[in-house]
Amino acid sequence: GLGLPRLATLDVDLSLAAFTLALSLLSCVLVAAGAVFRLSRVDAATSLRGGGGRTATLAGRRGRAALVVVQVALVVVLLAGAGLMLRSLENLMQADLGIAPRHVITAYVGPPQSKYPTTEDRAQLYRALADGVARVPGVRRVAGSDPLPMSGRNSQWTLSNDGFPQIDELGLRVDVARTMPGYFDIMGVRVVAGRDFREDDVGDNPVVVIDRTLAEFLWPDGDALGNRLRFRGNAAERPWFTVVGVVEHVKNYGVRSESRYELYRPYRSSAWGMSIVVEAETDNATEMIVAGLRSQLAQLDPELPLTRVATMDRYINDSVADEALLTRTLAGFAAAALLVAIIGLYGVIAYSVTVRTREFGIRMALGAQQGAVLRNVLREGATLTGLGIALGIGGALLSGRLLASLLYGVEPNDLTTLAAVVAIMGTVALLASVVPARQAVRVDPSIALRD
Repeated sequence: GLGLPRLATLDVDLSLAAFTLALSLLSCVLVAAGAVFRLSRVDAATSLRGGGGRTATLAGRRGRAALVVVQVALVVVLLAGAGLMLRSLENLMQADLGIAPRHVITAYVGPPQSKYPTTEDRAQLYRALADGVARVPGVRRVAGSDPLPMSGRNSQWTLSNDGFPQIDELGLRVDVARTMPGYFDIMGVRVVAGRDFREDDVGDNPVVVIDRTLAEFLWPDGDALGNRLRFRGNAAERPWFTVVGVVEHVKNYGVRSESRYELYRPYRSSAWGMSIVVEAETDNATEMIVAGLRSQLAQLDPELPLTRVATMDRYINDSVADEALLTRTLAGFAAAALLVAIIGLYGVIAYSVTVRTREFGIRMALGAQQGAVLRNVLREGATLTGLGIALGIGGALLSGRLLASLLYGVEPNDLTTLAAVVAIMGTVALLASVVPARQAVRVDPSIALRD
């Protein structure tokens, strides 16, 4: 699961807490003042004759009913917003990122240039570390890449327009990663054509693997395999690279952000650091594999630290952490508002049954059936709920437009979400009305008439 995202960044704002407390106290004072004002207008003689104590005035009943309608409307708005965000979050989590890692743990190694001055020195360290980790129990496969997708890091180079009229003289910016053989398989990046890198992919004929979007852009009418490209710079110093593979496009910056065209080079070319990518046999092997990583690195170089230890699931979840936090916040507010609305509706209906005890007694004494009394009470609850839902749907349509920029794969006026909200609100409203309705049909006519 996602857990509680951004937990480490959350803090209590004292000024906001003080404002909330003051607002709560003010609400209590206003409610109490309203009750005192109504009591001050009660005629003592009428109350003593029994005409005032339990008889609700029309204005009072309308006020309570209006309050319940507003509560229901607010609940519908919050539920609709939470429902839209929940569906959006689900779509984000199920979106095709171009990668499909399973039980993958990553950790970064950054050897200093003073100790590992050449590319080959660093490549030998990465290869030795990967081979050592491959022997750790619970490890299925090992490779490496720098940078990793979703990690927030990137390396961008500029392709030359040599031979490509679709690229202007300023060149084309592409994301570049250096990967070890087997990386694509471990990360679940589909090879569309050609092959992955091999250990001997170095020398006078440097090779690259490119993503499908770059292949279609550079060679829209033919096969990219075997064709060449090079980076922008001094003509005498920039070699030609041969395309030996085409892979699926990876969304390096998350679901919402389309990354640039992508190009991969062999790790032996120029990687200053490397994220070791380990595919575990099960999720339960994570701690053992991390310990194995540290042990193998300590054997190779005790002075090198192992940093950025994380799972690929963590990187993916972090890419939707903001949406997850907003979804949970809205869901929490919606749940609290739903509880308040249930209590409010129950209170209004229960009070209405109490003050209408004599009426129900007379009705049943004159032959009214219990079912008719039950329907009468439930109708009141249904009317208040229906008005609140109608008002809330309008508010939900407006609030959906405000959330439009945050939604992914779902429309702001999604009918499925609105129908689910109406069903939830209708169900809880019915449950809130049933208890006082059952009390109404249990009224003893003789007791009610004597009251």
